[in-house]
Amino acid sequence: HPQPTPTPDTHTTTPLADAASAEAAAAKTPARLSELENRRWRLAFPAVRHITAHELKRRLREVDYEWPPVLVDCRSAAEYAVSTIPGSIRPSDIDPVATGAIVCFCTVGMRSSLEAQRLRSMGRNAFSMDGIFAWLHAGGEICVPSSGEPTRRVHVFSRQLVRCLPPDVEPVWFSTGATLAESVRLLFGRSSAHIPALLPFLLAVLWRRTRWLGRASARLLPPRNDPLAPLSS
Repeated sequence: HPQPTPTPDTHTTTPLADAASAEAAAAKTPARLSELENRRWRLAFPAVRHITAHELKRRLREVDYEWPPVLVDCRSAAEYAVSTIPGSIRPSDIDPVATGAIVCFCTVGMRSSLEAQRLRSMGRNAFSMDGIFAWLHAGGEICVPSSGEPTRRVHVFSRQLVRCLPPDVEPVWFSTGATLAESVRLLFGRSSAHIPALLPFLLAVLWRRTRWLGRASARLLPPRNDPLAPLSS
């Protein structure tokens, strides 16, 4: 009699498949997504000296010839009011004659890179840190600047960036248009040299909005080539 063909076990996986699955899952973690955002702006500003959140924390604990630096929060006033890194100041408060190190930061590294680039062109010893998201992933503390009280709330520039936050941090967001407008005013008011560097960011925002509109219309409208799709009256 012929032997029955054994049924393959669909639940059995190989070590290679398990490793690939684990790698795919790790690529979607908040820390990894935040790192990818940081990498994008590091590549966009190769002439800027960048520093990671972990490196900043390490240097703040050490006695160095030019550390601790001045921490500069380059986000808008509304974002800054929600929370910031303790001891940070606003760009308008930078001492024009100080010679020490200046570490700029924002959300994920775009605006801080622009500010560090501007300061470097003026001969200042400026760095761009990966951002307040990276600072949180590195175990850094944040506080409410008006009171100095510790908090676990942070402003996110858009709802898409919520996925980059540590799970124990509460996201806060306002109107994207209002936040973007204030950031553009802050940057353009300082130097027209920022305009070429900001264009990729504006195009990225437009592209994300276009994708969102495309997904929304796909849910509302039937596919064009589907003969069974109902026609609107």
